[in-house]
Amino acid sequence: MEALLAAVIAISPAFAGPLAGDDLSRLEEARSAPAWPHARLSKDGGSYRLLGIAKIDAPLSDALAIVRDVAGYPDWAWEGINTRRGGEGEYLVHLERLEIEPGENLIRVRYHLNRFFKGERRFAMRYAAALDGKEAVPTLAMTLARPTPFVRELSGEIRFYPVEGEDAFFVHFMGRTKIHWAVYWLIPTAFVRTDAEERVLTVLENAAKRVKTRKR
Repeated sequence: MEALLAAVIAISPAFAGPLAGDDLSRLEEARSAPAWPHARLSKDGGSYRLLGIAKIDAPLSDALAIVRDVAGYPDWAWEGINTRRGGEGEYLVHLERLEIEPGENLIRVRYHLNRFFKGERRFAMRYAAALDGKEAVPTLAMTLARPTPFVRELSGEIRFYPVEGEDAFFVHFMGRTKIHWAVYWLIPTAFVRTDAEERVLTVLENAAKRVKTRKR
């Protein structure tokens, strides 16, 4: 579950190659939805899979400038990240600190669990960006730098799609993580789903706000 939230962290991002098949159908379905943003977590063969999408009414070039500035993520990406959207209670995972090492292409996360397996923990993700605006699909991808006792595997990707005929774009998040079997099988999916989906929505909304308030 922490890995899931790791993938959420820097608006961040388990799939390589072009969007196709089931992922494409999900994107097309989400594009016609009446409200934004959307996020959905599911179990898939021992892993968690997370999809999120938002439509942002701003120039894609503005968004790419912000996403390229990875060192600036701590200034905005986690705003309200530990506040439940319903306003009551606490998340299973409390996110403490986001640290960026641009020279190493690393994003480090410090966190602790509020209920199970208590104590401070950390993990790191390595990121790769194709965000020059010349790509057919601008993309930011992340992978787990090294396995931890809880997080065995993690990968994710965020893609940007311009809206034809509008000064707007879609941002589409896809992530997959494999965690310790005890967390996967013993912690109710509802707990994980709430933590992950709400965090994705918060980060997507933070991204939209950042783009819209960017000084040009």
